[in-house]
Amino acid sequence: DGLNESDPHTNRWRDDLAELGRRVHERNNLLLITTCRSQKDYIRVIYNHDKVTDIENSYELSGIESYDVKNAVKKYFAKYGIKPNPHPNLSEFQHPLLLKIFCTVNAGKQNFDIYGTSLTESMQKYSEQIIEIVANKEHPDYELRKFEIRKGLRNYAQTIWTSNNRDMLYVPDFFKNFLQNEYARGIIDEGCCTSEMIETESYVHFTYDMIAGYHIAEQIIATYPNKIDFVSYVYTKMSKLFGEERHI
Repeated sequence: DGLNESDPHTNRWRDDLAELGRRVHERNNLLLITTCRSQKDYIRVIYNHDKVTDIENSYELSGIESYDVKNAVKKYFAKYGIKPNPHPNLSEFQHPLLLKIFCTVNAGKQNFDIYGTSLTESMQKYSEQIIEIVANKEHPDYELRKFEIRKGLRNYAQTIWTSNNRDMLYVPDFFKNFLQNEYARGIIDEGCCTSEMIETESYVHFTYDMIAGYHIAEQIIATYPNKIDFVSYVYTKMSKLFGEERHI
C-alpha cells in the first residue's frame, strides 16, 4: 500500500515488482494488489510506465465512491467524536484526505455547520497546528518562529507555483525557503511535506495536494491584498488556474 511513500523506492519496486508478479502468477490462490499516487514521476519510477493506463490491470480511483460517502463520513465522525448539525451535502468528502484532515482538526467538535468556509478553515487549522509544533511553544521566540516558518512555507508554495512543479530538490532548494534548517526538517518530520528518492536524488513535496493548494492560494492573496490587483492577477492567470496550462 502506498508504494510512493517508500524511501528509496526506485530499485526496490521497479525491479522487484516484476519478479514478485511472476511468482504470484504461479499460484492460483494469490492476488497481488498495489496502490500508488498517479503522479507521472511515481508511475515511471515504480512501474516503469508513463501512464497509469499502461499498467496491466490498473484502476484509477478518484476518491470515495459517491454511494459510499455517507457511510464513510459516519464512521470517521464517530471515531473522532464529531457531531455537526444536519448536513445534506457530503460530496466534498469524496476526497479521503480532506475527510481525514477535517476530522483531525475538528476532533470532539459538536453542534456546528459544515460548509465551504469550514472546509477551508480545516486546511488553515491543519497547517497552523504543524507550524505551532515546529515553532515549539517553549521557545522564547515562539511567535517570531511561527512567522518565519509561515513565511518559509509561502516561499516554497510560491516557488512550486511559479515553476509549475510539485517537487524540488531536498538540498539545497527546499532548505533555501527557510531561515533556519530546523524549520525545513520540522516541516517534513511533522508530515506537512514528504521527502522521497526519485532516481538518485532526494525531492520534497507537500504531502497533500490540498495543503499545497491552500498555501499557494495564501501566498497569492498575501501578494495581492488589494481586490483590484487580485482580480487582475487572476484574470491574467486564467489558463493556469482553470485552463489547459493549470498547475500540475
